[in-house]
Amino acid sequence: MSFFPDEEGFWARTKRKNAENPFILPAVILTTWSIFRMTSTLLRNDRIGFQKSQRMRVGSQVLALTAFIGGIAWNDWRKKDDARAAAAMAALNAPPAAPGPSNPPPTQPLPSKAT
Repeated sequence: MSFFPDEEGFWARTKRKNAENPFILPAVILTTWSIFRMTSTLLRNDRIGFQKSQRMRVGSQVLALTAFIGGIAWNDWRKKDDARAAAAMAALNAPPAAPGPSNPPPTQPLPSKAT
């Protein structure tokens, strides 16, 4: 139960955010898996497996960070592009402005004199 009627729930927000940037969740799952592998190889005293798991963890964290920053940039670009397209459509659909001080009537070019 929510005290605020317009408040978005946890699962609704999670679904919306995952739809906005779907690459974050697989990168987080990969990071979690690599941490699990690091723990299991540490408990087995497997030095080579531990080193590989650390490398996989670092790579998956870089992937998650890249997906996060790329998602932010993509959404920002998409919103700006949508705003530009809406402004262009509004300009095309707008009726022509009446002549006035800020919008003078079009002038005819002066006839050229043949000399």
